[in-house]
Amino acid sequence: MQRMRQSTWAIVADLRDWYVDDATAQQNTHYSLHLDRRNQISECWIVRDTSQAKHLDPFFKDLDFGPQQVLDQPQLKTWGKQTGIDLTPSFENLFFPASKT
Repeated sequence: MQRMRQSTWAIVADLRDWYVDDATAQQNTHYSLHLDRRNQISECWIVRDTSQAKHLDPFFKDLDFGPQQVLDQPQLKTWGKQTGIDLTPSFENLFFPASKT
């Protein structure tokens, strides 16, 4: 656990099938949320469109980074290269399985 606390980290979240209606998103704007992101260097969200999860932007206002939204595998690879995160092919295939033709 101590080793993890000393390491930098990033997260990839697949939000493509996640939907929050406007009424619920507005209702949840007054909650306070604190996550220990001391060593977090980046966050990547795989989305269907770039308007997805915009209601979460306020939770990133005090951080040095915001979530990077990507729509496809090439964008995910670009994010990985830009942040220095080594995305192995097996990791990428979790989100973008090879099509069977």
